Amino acid sequence: MSPWFPPTYPPMPLEPFCLSELRTIYTTGENAILEWLGDAMIAAAVYLCVHRLTKDPDSRALRSQEVTGYMLSAPFLSHIALLYDMNVMPSMVRMSDVFEAYVGAGAVRWGYESTLRWLDILFTPWAAHLSATETIAAKVTSTVRRGYEDWINKDPEGSISPLNPLVVEKSSDTEIALASAILPDRRRLLLNGLPTWPTVDLSTVVLPLDYPPSLPPFRLEHVSVLSDAMTDIFCRVHFGEETGCNTGYRLVGERLYQLVLTKVAVTRLSSDTPAELDEARLECSNPQLRARLALSLGLHEQVRTLRRDGDESKESSVVCCHALYALASVIYLHLGCHVLVTLFEDLLSPWVVAAGTETLRVDPSAENRRQNRLKQQQATLKLSTGSVSQGKTADKAITWDRYVTLIPKQTRARVPHCGRNVL
Repeated sequence: MSPWFPPTYPPMPLEPFCLSELRTIYTTGENAILEWLGDAMIAAAVYLCVHRLTKDPDSRALRSQEVTGYMLSAPFLSHIALLYDMNVMPSMVRMSDVFEAYVGAGAVRWGYESTLRWLDILFTPWAAHLSATETIAAKVTSTVRRGYEDWINKDPEGSISPLNPLVVEKSSDTEIALASAILPDRRRLLLNGLPTWPTVDLSTVVLPLDYPPSLPPFRLEHVSVLSDAMTDIFCRVHFGEETGCNTGYRLVGERLYQLVLTKVAVTRLSSDTPAELDEARLECSNPQLRARLALSLGLHEQVRTLRRDGDESKESSVVCCHALYALASVIYLHLGCHVLVTLFEDLLSPWVVAAGTETLRVDPSAENRRQNRLKQQQATLKLSTGSVSQGKTADKAITWDRYVTLIPKQTRARVPHCGRNVL
């Protein structure tokens, strides 16, 4: 059974690209940054589309390799690329890469919100079909349930407190605001974290005087949605399936966070290479930094987790990360793309700039990539200087001899060797 397609499918591009834009989209190397941006756009669009269609509190479709995993794979994206006449590419992977660059170019030309809407129309028939099939695995709660049971077994006799209500302030007859700490306290929490958290040195980053930004106002009808977004999955396991939780919101919000982070990196670090941009994004995706960003917005006071009576322990960094993602999702879905981008651009820009200038260095994986990139650059530079001519310096001679030894013996006699015996 195939998906049902409307008569106007596939959606036409919102605006045609000019020849120079098409050349960049189709040229390997030149399209690397567009491809990088398009990858983040597609991931966010797929998760938003599946979340909208399923409304599944257990988020089976969002977690499923048969749905989101399949729709983000090279085979699927290359078939989508065929709809836009990208069959001139020599391989499936290249078609997928070019389609990602095509979407990235669309984000730049059409705008991010318009491109996400276009992708939603493009992906909806497939997401609806895949989410409705019986190939989706059973509820993916075994890992969560084991974690819940481990938590319970630490003190099986202890009584569990009821969930705290969301702390909101009514700013008008129709609007509310999430209550958060005053600005000096939020900056202190941002830099120091909570007492039980690992130490992270953020003192090298210069922050604006009015940092961090304030959360936007919400409407009264958003209270229940915000409550679900701040509720940990363990609460649903313990109190029953009628209890909302943030699993779906955080899965979508994680992709939205990565999208805005990618947008900020492309905009603020426009002279950087794709490798350098990726390192900056890794730095700003560090779990400890993200958790501290949640603290700066006061989300640690809002999260609803399982607590035993009398327990005053602070929230874990993982719970705060999940709350940050869930908040991003709620803002996008209920306040709009512009509000989300404005808030998270202000929230992330200082850290992206600091990562680009290497004054923010908190993530080990980013540091490993940075060191590998520098080693490759040094090796490339050495080879390029050694291949200009043969035999002018000792270093060049060593480089030449090293590469001659890689040639099979039976063909070495035919290699020009400037009078040196290389046999």
